[in-house]
Amino acid sequence: MANKKLVCEFLFIEQKMNPSEFFLKHFDLQKDVESHQQDSVIKITYPTIQFNYKNQVYELLYNEKELNDNVYSISIILSYENNKEKHALILDKVISHINKKRNQNFRLIFTRNDSLKYFSIRLYKLLYDFETNLRSLVKIMLIPDNKEEWYKAITSKVNVTTNLSNIAKIEKIIEELSITDLELLLFGKEFPSDSNLFEEELSKKQVEELSKQQIIHIININRPVSLWDTYFSNFIEYDVMSAMKIIKASRNNVAHYREFGSEEYNKTFKVLNEVNPLIKDTIERLQSLEDDVVFEMSIEVQKKAINTLKNIVRETTDFGSVLADLQKKRLKYIADNLHSFKDMGFYDEE
Repeated sequence: MANKKLVCEFLFIEQKMNPSEFFLKHFDLQKDVESHQQDSVIKITYPTIQFNYKNQVYELLYNEKELNDNVYSISIILSYENNKEKHALILDKVISHINKKRNQNFRLIFTRNDSLKYFSIRLYKLLYDFETNLRSLVKIMLIPDNKEEWYKAITSKVNVTTNLSNIAKIEKIIEELSITDLELLLFGKEFPSDSNLFEEELSKKQVEELSKQQIIHIININRPVSLWDTYFSNFIEYDVMSAMKIIKASRNNVAHYREFGSEEYNKTFKVLNEVNPLIKDTIERLQSLEDDVVFEMSIEVQKKAINTLKNIVRETTDFGSVLADLQKKRLKYIADNLHSFKDMGFYDEE
C-alpha cells in the first residue's frame, strides 16, 4: 500500500471558472466523498482527479477549500511506494497540464510544490560540485604561473566588486566571483596582450608582400582568445561554454526558489553528470604532474617561445603557414609529454 506522497498546493483566484468546473473538465474530478464497508472494514473514498501519462492513468487526491469569495486553496496529492523521481516527474506533468489548460480562467499562486523541491535537491549537489571544481581548476592553472599576482589575471578580465585588500585577494579573490563573473572570466575573448596584429604582422608593407592564404593564417593565429581557450581547451574536449549557459540558468532558479519543470531538470542533470567528471579528472591529473611538465605548459613560457619563433621565421617566404604549423607542433609536444608521464605511472586512469 502506498505510504509516501508528493504534494502540490496553490491558491486559486477565480476569473471565469471555479476549481470544480476546471478539474471536472480537464481531470475527470470525482468530488463526492463516499464510504462503503468491505470485510467489516469501512473504507472512505476521497475526492480524486485522474491524469493520463504514457498510457497509464494516475489517481491523485484532491482537496478544495474556499477561503474567501472567488479565492480557494487547492491541494493535489500523488501517493507512491517507490521510484520517487518517476512520481515527481508525473506530478510536474500534472502541474504543466494545469498551466496549459487554465488560460485566463483563474490565477494560480503556488504555496508548495514537492516536484520542484525534489528537482532542486537533486541538482544542488551537482551544481555545488560544478562551481567549486571549476574555481579550483582556475586556481591550479593560474597560481603556478603568476604566484601571488594570480588574482590580477582575474581582476584584469572581470570587474570584481570587493572590499578585500590586495593581500586578501591572493587567497580569496575567486570566492568574490558570481557565476556570471566566472562565465565572463573563462569565456570572455580578448586579443593577446602582446598581439601586434595590425602594427606588425598585417602592417601595410606586410600585407603587400603576403598572399591571401598567408594573411588568413596570421588572422587565425591572432584571433581573440578566452582564458578557457588558453589554458583548458586542450585538456577538456567538451563544449563547456554552452554547458555553462544551461547550468547557469538552473543554478539561478535553484538558488532563488524559482519555478522550473522536469524538462529543464533532465537537461541540466544530464549536462552536469557529463561535465563534472571531466573537470574533476583534469584537476587530479594536473595535481599529479611533475613540476617540469607543468612548467612546459606555462603560458608565459609558451608566449616567449612563440615570440622567438616569430622572429626566426619572419623572413621565410610562407610566414603564415610556418607559424600555424609551429602552433600545431607545440600542442602535440605538450600532449606527448602528458602521455609519457601517464605511461610512467604518475597518475592512473579511473
